[in-house]
Amino acid sequence: MITPKQSRVWANFWGIVDLSKKLISDFERLSDNDQELFKKISSDLPTSDIAYMHSIIVNLGKALSNSKGNEPFRLETFKNICRDELKKEIEEVEKQNKDIIGKIVTNRNKLVAHLDKKFHELPFSKNEKIKMAEDMARRGNMSVEEAMAVYATMPKANDKSQERYSAGDLKDDLPKIKQLVESLLDIWSRSIPFATPTKK
Repeated sequence: MITPKQSRVWANFWGIVDLSKKLISDFERLSDNDQELFKKISSDLPTSDIAYMHSIIVNLGKALSNSKGNEPFRLETFKNICRDELKKEIEEVEKQNKDIIGKIVTNRNKLVAHLDKKFHELPFSKNEKIKMAEDMARRGNMSVEEAMAVYATMPKANDKSQERYSAGDLKDDLPKIKQLVESLLDIWSRSIPFATPTKK
């Protein structure tokens, strides 16, 4: 017997993950340097990639966070209404994507949805520091090596889950994020009936 609570959880989880999928698709199109659309939008709206990045982090973070405030949307709530074999699949997806999930949730909680008191200590990735140094060298009267020396003193993350997202990092992570979302939607599509049938 499907309860009203199970129906709400099932619908809410699908809604937030499906919206995240659509935002990711838009971000992917926006990030394609070969498209006329990218050239036009990036010229007219130069921070649109950042806006999409924040929207993806906030929405996907609702599903992936363990915050009680996200109870109607979160993966843990959805997992609790699933059959045992689907719970195991979800746990495997979580395990395989631990670094990406951690980075999304960290950025949502410390920088995007909430501004942590120590948000400025959230380290940039190594790739982003290289990009920032190259940009500094182009804009300033210095070599890339000199610029890299400036960024070398910035804090480093112990692991990916503690890094600050940039639009470039999100673009690099897009294949894994898309696979994560597709896996969750696939499990969702197979999640009815929610509970193991009761014995008569």
